[in-house]
Amino acid sequence: MSAEDINTARRSARDAVLDRIRTRLAGAADDGARRTAVAARLHKRGAHLVPERVARPADGLKALLRGFLEGQSATVIKAATPDDVPAAVARFLRSANLPQRLRMGTDAFLAGLDWSKEPALERNLGPAEPGDEAALSRPSLPWQRPARSCSPPGRPTRSP
Repeated sequence: MSAEDINTARRSARDAVLDRIRTRLAGAADDGARRTAVAARLHKRGAHLVPERVARPADGLKALLRGFLEGQSATVIKAATPDDVPAAVARFLRSANLPQRLRMGTDAFLAGLDWSKEPALERNLGPAEPGDEAALSRPSLPWQRPARSCSPPGRPTRSP
């Protein structure tokens, strides 16, 4: 038996099963209205479900994130400009009576800041370690990330 014969037999068996299901659901084996309804539903571009707590403007989302972080004993510091970040970090460490040392990841934004303005501030890169008393990270908010597809290969998802 050839591969083509096997595929034909599989398709025939599949069609037979689907025809029995359609018949039991009181639909004809070739129900055009049903096919049209399914096609219309699949092509409709409805809005995705969005939890109510995040259906708010960007400032509201930032406040929500800040509340979550502070609820986990994190301190959120807002700097007026990127150039102000090193000084704000050093000022925070001094005010909290912490050593001028922090752990940070390899975030390109943070790595690109001018840390030379705070020469006493020691920066260690990589994952947190047990002795780290302070760490610096930057949230990645949905509107800052490029869109990603979760579609399986060969089956792209349409964008609204």
